[in-house]
Amino acid sequence: MQSSRTFIIFTIFLIAILPHATIVQGHSFSPFSSALETLQKQLGYTFKSISLLRRAMTHASFSEENNKAFSILGATIIETSVSFNLLSKDVDISAKDVENFFEG
Repeated sequence: MQSSRTFIIFTIFLIAILPHATIVQGHSFSPFSSALETLQKQLGYTFKSISLLRRAMTHASFSEENNKAFSILGATIIETSVSFNLLSKDVDISAKDVENFFEG
């Protein structure tokens, strides 16, 4: 469970530092980009549009764009990823235990 909480905190941290990311010679050195790649690997799914994933994982209040709908999607992606992580560690975990993890 500690690694799941660490993952959530790390993801939130990366979202917060996005404005400080730089691109040099077409290559992104943003930790946020790296986190998006890691997220895709953990989900076992490659998104067709990284820009939409980036918007989904960006808090609604961060951008001038209206990210409200995408922020809901981003929160769902994080919860799904964490739920998969919890289930991979304990197949018999109850839905209530998963909910308690997110609340606690």
